[in-house]
Amino acid sequence: MAGPSNGTLNINADGSFSYTPNTNFSGTDTFTYQTSDGNQDSNVATVTITVNSVNDAPVTSATGGTTAYTENADPTLIDSGLTITDADLGDFDSGSLSVTISANGSANDRLTIVPGGNITMTGTNVYHSGVLVGSVSGGLGTNPLVISFNTNSTPAIAQEVGRQVGYFNVSDNPSTTARTIDFVVTDGDGGTSNTAQKQLSVAAVADAPIAVDDHHGLSFDGVDDYVNLGSDPVLEFTNSMTMELWARPTAYPASSSVLLNKEGEYEIGISSTGSLMWAFDNTDPNWTWHDTGYVLQLNEWAHIAVSYDNGTINTYVNGNIVETYYGSGPIGDAHADKDDLRVGGRENNPAGNYFTGEIDDVRVWSTVRSDSEIQNNLDRTLDGNETGLAGYWSFNEGSGTTANDLTSNANHGTLTGGPVWNGFSTDQDTPLNVGAASGIIDNDIDGEGDTLTITQVEGVGANVGNLLRLSSGALVTVNADGSFNYDANGAFDGLAAGETGTDSFTYTLSDGNGGTDTATVTITINGTDDAPTIVADSDFDDAGNSVIDFQGGDDTILLSGLPVNTAAGTDVTVEFWMNWDGTDNVMPFGFGSYDLWFSGGNFGYNSGGGDLYGISAAGLETGWHHVTAVFRNGDVTGSRLIINGVEQTLTQLLNSPNNGSAYASSTAKISGWNNNTSYKFDGQIDQVRIWNGGRSETQVRADMHQELSGPQTGLVASYSFTGATTGAGGVIDDSGNGHHGTMSGITGANVIAGSGFSNLGDQTVNEDDVVTLEVSAFDPENAALTYTWTQTSGPAVTLSDANAEKPTFTAIEQVGDYQVVFTVDASDGTNTTTETVTITVNAINDAPSGVDNTVGTLEDTDITFTAADFGFSDAAESHNFNAVRITSQTSSGTLYVDADNDGVIDAGETVVAGNYVSIADINAGRLKYKPLADENGTAYTEFTFQVQDDGGTSGGGQDTDTTPNTMTINVTAVNDAPVLDNTGTTTLSTITKYQTDNGGQSVASIIASAGGDRLTD
Repeated sequence: MAGPSNGTLNINADGSFSYTPNTNFSGTDTFTYQTSDGNQDSNVATVTITVNSVNDAPVTSATGGTTAYTENADPTLIDSGLTITDADLGDFDSGSLSVTISANGSANDRLTIVPGGNITMTGTNVYHSGVLVGSVSGGLGTNPLVISFNTNSTPAIAQEVGRQVGYFNVSDNPSTTARTIDFVVTDGDGGTSNTAQKQLSVAAVADAPIAVDDHHGLSFDGVDDYVNLGSDPVLEFTNSMTMELWARPTAYPASSSVLLNKEGEYEIGISSTGSLMWAFDNTDPNWTWHDTGYVLQLNEWAHIAVSYDNGTINTYVNGNIVETYYGSGPIGDAHADKDDLRVGGRENNPAGNYFTGEIDDVRVWSTVRSDSEIQNNLDRTLDGNETGLAGYWSFNEGSGTTANDLTSNANHGTLTGGPVWNGFSTDQDTPLNVGAASGIIDNDIDGEGDTLTITQVEGVGANVGNLLRLSSGALVTVNADGSFNYDANGAFDGLAAGETGTDSFTYTLSDGNGGTDTATVTITINGTDDAPTIVADSDFDDAGNSVIDFQGGDDTILLSGLPVNTAAGTDVTVEFWMNWDGTDNVMPFGFGSYDLWFSGGNFGYNSGGGDLYGISAAGLETGWHHVTAVFRNGDVTGSRLIINGVEQTLTQLLNSPNNGSAYASSTAKISGWNNNTSYKFDGQIDQVRIWNGGRSETQVRADMHQELSGPQTGLVASYSFTGATTGAGGVIDDSGNGHHGTMSGITGANVIAGSGFSNLGDQTVNEDDVVTLEVSAFDPENAALTYTWTQTSGPAVTLSDANAEKPTFTAIEQVGDYQVVFTVDASDGTNTTTETVTITVNAINDAPSGVDNTVGTLEDTDITFTAADFGFSDAAESHNFNAVRITSQTSSGTLYVDADNDGVIDAGETVVAGNYVSIADINAGRLKYKPLADENGTAYTEFTFQVQDDGGTSGGGQDTDTTPNTMTINVTAVNDAPVLDNTGTTTLSTITKYQTDNGGQSVASIIASAGGDRLTD
């Protein structure tokens, strides 16, 4: 006997036998034998045994330990040491490998094949060394990943495929319970392996929240709304591209709806269950919807990106990859006659495919955006010139039917069917109040579902919940819960009806666990035709306002530590009131080499090279003018100048600017510049304010006459000079930022009371003053204004021109103080604003008048003066006669005040030039004149005088007649009795008793009266 070769044989003498094939042997086996009759052996016979094959089950074996996966990581290979064997050594045709998360799986789990080694993918097809060995399906959530093998597969190939199975999770808040993952293989011949299990841990990551910029977007009704972005060939791609957009579905479609579609080429949409889908007209999967399995939640914003890299298609949601599809072929065009790129709808069979919800910030790239590029820019506003950016529609217009393409390709979209603009908007005169439910956190995202709060506004924590003045001049209060109140506060009054403007502020979002992000809120301001604005009060006219009186030489104020903008292209605004005395070659303000310079009759910007970009200085000398200088860093000709609230047209007046030196600096000087000690200012300066950023005419006009109050966004420093001292830091920064200035070359005498500012509105004047009526009026839309001044009360006055901007009148004389009230109408031709101006007139005492007069007395007889003798008159005010001032005394005789009324001139009673005699003394008969004894004559003597009233001299009043009057005194001769001296003998000529003296008295009567002897005939 010989054999068998493939088994074990037991044969008995009677010919019975048993045969046991070797393990796993199938086929034919033989053995030979002979028989014997005891005398002779037979021939050799062969026995052939057929062993029918029986299928052996394959065997799987997983390595020990636990595979670690971290949230947001790329797919992680589950078991790179997995083994798959099969004793049959045949192919696995019709066999399969099933990978199942058998414990603790979630809907966000994903199983996938990760190409590597010999394993590649095209669509759902699996290749080994370029040979198709099977196809893949499933792997979403708890659904098994199944690889179905074909005849080209073997246990070894199945093992390689199994080792390339990876796990990832599409949630930002995955369950961290360890998963149990089962591997089971079938060989296609009925054999099913054991279950090999591998443990997989999931580590969560504390994701930072995503603060999404709040600006306008579009709301689509799902019926017929879409935006047509045109058919420019620049929007056609072949081997690489990326689509991006933000979307918030508010209803799922009956079948499918389109977010973005380039008909027959590429598209993004959602299914009836909200599953995110895409399609490309390539080889695989060709022009058909592909379901990524990721569900967009209703009423929640999500950022969606789909990239195409020579057939490999990555889908991202909120920056995280949710699927990779290994397609093939270039992008073609299944509908060559339909080339529109549309948002919210499609060109081919559009009915039933319109999107319901909101879409924003659509971007199309000709390049494959990487994971990091998508993650880092999904919530950032683009510049529009990024490499590969083929189209960018931010949908931030807020109104109209055009969506602008912000790239240079300018493929502007047309709103069709009536998509509705959404976002924050208001008109320039209406405050915007937004509650938390629809506030600025509403579109922000946190993967872990943490409670989000606002922790900073404009970069400052203290601004949360407090009123903040934005750089625009608008006011905003932003609360921690995302609610906010916004008031344009006149900052956008320059918008005409139909015009729009935008304002913005930033906020920082916190998830409470250390994660933060910052976003920008944009508010659209719709213009209205505003009435003119009239400012009829200046804070700087008030008592107590101080200014600095610079007198050239070395007078300056040093500023340091100013945190001003210094980057090229940024602006720094400097404002101040200036009363320049006309001295040339001086600088009211200067940074390092960047300053404001008066030179050669011009005024403007200098950058250290003898250059001047500005205006004529004519009209700026003498008198207060408000200057606003917007310094543009690195670009002198980008700087602006606003004088008295009016934007100026600037020209290059001297040399060429040195832009390399034209930068603001942290040090500056009020009067002069930092380069040297020259160019100190001559004149007065007040209310210096330094801002980061540019200021508009509207902003300047709004507060140029007013002191600032409350926090001011962008205000670096503010100097009112009130209370300024010569010590270090003695020039207080009123902004509260602590950037105090220090005087140099200035004494306390240079800090003077402000004077000469425009007397806006109400004034107090004196009678006889020439009064200029003045208000500061402007039209927000810069329309020309007409004025009408009307007197409404008070004594009638005559205006120089009732339609002039600044008419004048003379304050008339009245008894006592009085008021004159006017209304002024400022009209832009459509709207009129009225303001009331009250002029208070202080009555000023006018000089009374006297009259020349002539009085007379007898020789040797005093004159007693009465009040009437002086002819006092005060017709204007009817003040009382108060006194007489003697301006020259008599040349003969004596003018005196007879205090004791005895007719005798006592010591101290004589009146001389310059003495005043009260009306009381005059009325008491005490003012007298005594002629010299025995003298007489017509116009015998005179004195001059001025009458005085009791009105006083306050306010420049005059209580004394300005022109002296003359009092002429006539003294009439009186016959004096002769004097007879009888002490001796005198021989007289012969006289008779009938003779008379010069006075007509007879000699006889003279002698008789003297008691002498009688004369005889």
